Amino acid sequence: MIREKVIFDTNFLLEKRLKNFFSKQEQLEKFSKVADIIIPDMVLRELKEKYKRTFEKEKEQFLKMSLPNVLFHNTESVKIDASLNELLNLEKINFEVIDLKDSKYLFQMKELALKKEPPFVSDDGSDKGFKDAYIYFTVLEYLENIADKYIFFVTNDKLFKVAFEKFPNVRVIESYDEFIKKSISVLYDDYFIEKLKIEIDNDIEKEHIIDYLIDFNENQILSIHTNGKQYVVEVDSGEIISYDIEGFDNE
Repeated sequence: MIREKVIFDTNFLLEKRLKNFFSKQEQLEKFSKVADIIIPDMVLRELKEKYKRTFEKEKEQFLKMSLPNVLFHNTESVKIDASLNELLNLEKINFEVIDLKDSKYLFQMKELALKKEPPFVSDDGSDKGFKDAYIYFTVLEYLENIADKYIFFVTNDKLFKVAFEKFPNVRVIESYDEFIKKSISVLYDDYFIEKLKIEIDNDIEKEHIIDYLIDFNENQILSIHTNGKQYVVEVDSGEIISYDIEGFDNE
């Protein structure tokens, strides 16, 4: 089965109640079963800093609720960095951390900042956007160095969506449900292969799907070769919309 690569933004992973280091555990577990989970190092650092600020504001209440018998009044003895690292280590999902390596992106980042282009905000009175720009270029650098034709980026940030619009091989989504609608990996499962057999050709197997692309409607276009036949199949959300036979081999 193909495992696609999914990169996560801070706003998807931020856990407001800090029960886990990452939020949306149910969705993450679903992602992990069918895709490789990728997290930029800036996202991890941003999460830690957000948690630390929240902790500093509410540490007395936090300690009274969570550790009343151990640290009822001694808030200084709590090592928040160590606690956050421990919480991160308890995460059950497997993930890869990526960071920005090439300094050339810093110059591109500077140009985006000066021109106030996404993911920087357009407001002349603000320089907000450096962390998002760092994540943005981390994603682009990662994509340059892998064999995959595309990756998914999970965020609900509108500026990220605008910034990635010029890169058709970065598919911006907000949830697991949206991922399933646009994912190519689901087209290789037994259920979908059975659909192909019933609706198109009973001889089709997984290995006969030799290529794919995404059209302007964001539908998947599959190229399937079997028994000398070359099928072009259009798929939307796991459903076969149409298909054509491109030609036949002469052998």
